[in-house]
Amino acid sequence: MMAEHLRAYLMASAPGPCSVTLSHATVASVPPGLVDVRQEVPELVILPAPIWSHPDLRFRVHPEVARRLREAATVLPSDIRLAFWEGLRPITVQKQLWDTSLSYLRASYPGLSTDELEDTVEQFVARPHGPAPPHSTGSAVDIAPVNAFGQVLSPGDAWGRLGVDALARVLQGTGLANYSPEWWHWSYGDAEWARAYDCAPLAFATATEFDGPGGGI
Repeated sequence: MMAEHLRAYLMASAPGPCSVTLSHATVASVPPGLVDVRQEVPELVILPAPIWSHPDLRFRVHPEVARRLREAATVLPSDIRLAFWEGLRPITVQKQLWDTSLSYLRASYPGLSTDELEDTVEQFVARPHGPAPPHSTGSAVDIAPVNAFGQVLSPGDAWGRLGVDALARVLQGTGLANYSPEWWHWSYGDAEWARAYDCAPLAFATATEFDGPGGGI
């Protein structure tokens, strides 16, 4: 539940979404080889952008991620559709999310040391320093199941839990890995995926992260 509370706080506390228009220079700086998930997975339901996301860059993902999402979207039960929040996230935005989360927990738990606070934040927000955060290489996505009316299904109620579990089974069948504290976060090729499948991370997910323009909290 803390992950959902923190996500809700970040959504509410951030300034408005970035209004930057993609320039040729911006497009050129995107990690090579990423694709637009809207074109690769036309079955997707597009959810409103997280307030920190760039309105266009959020749709960029690695082709292997897109291929697995396409496979999942075509085999889901008929009353569930795959919906998409965010893929690529610049490291500058990741750092802002980290700093905002740290401030939120520091105010909520004043008795914790800095190390304890950082260890807690790291359970929910990837550190912006060190190994490349998966969102910043296009290897992670935030997604959800939606019902026939386009309403997001979450594990907060019995019907929502059924939808989340159904989607999880399909996504796991495609080779994606879930980060268990966050039911919406799935990845391919990164360290979390490697732990889930007992193998080494793939090169594309450990490449230099994207440090281009983003939304801004």
